[in-house]
Amino acid sequence: MERRKRRSFTPEFRAEGVRKKSGGLLREGDLEVKFEFIDAERACFPIDFMCQQLGVSRSGYYAWKQRPASERDKSDRALAEEEQGLAARKKRRWKRSAS
Repeated sequence: MERRKRRSFTPEFRAEGVRKKSGGLLREGDLEVKFEFIDAERACFPIDFMCQQLGVSRSGYYAWKQRPASERDKSDRALAEEEQGLAARKKRRWKRSAS
């Protein structure tokens, strides 16, 4: 009985699926989008590997990570939280009226 040859789950192998799904759009994005993606996926892929694949420098990523949030980012985040709260209250009201 022959055993199937297992593919190794190297970062390159796993990244191939991410590349197929993104259709190359991530590579065309601005630096902010790339750095946010790296930050979100750092548990799954090595940072060095992602920086290399996306064409950004590691030092640029770490500088972005250390940079404090701008006033615009803070106000956007506060507005998003407020919108989520309103949506949750509206959903609760809708459930009560439907009962």
